[in-house]
Amino acid sequence: MNETFPILSALILLPLAGGVLLMLIPRRKALFIKVFALILTLGEFALSLPLFLQFNEENRPDAVRRAAAVVPGIGISYLLA
Repeated sequence: MNETFPILSALILLPLAGGVLLMLIPRRKALFIKVFALILTLGEFALSLPLFLQFNEENRPDAVRRAAAVVPGIGISYLLA
């Protein structure tokens, strides 16, 4: 997998950020909310395509993995697998 772009983190943060932005839009703009939600959904789908297309059946457990030390001094880390 391409390690230059944190795709797993983006797949988690895109809907989270989009949901927060959607909460800030006034309810009377229903059409804009629906279009924005559709764009977010399509973006999420587009981000997930490389994972599907590059998945390797042979090394399934470590096919996609994202790890980072958040606070190494006390052992706090971030792991997506």
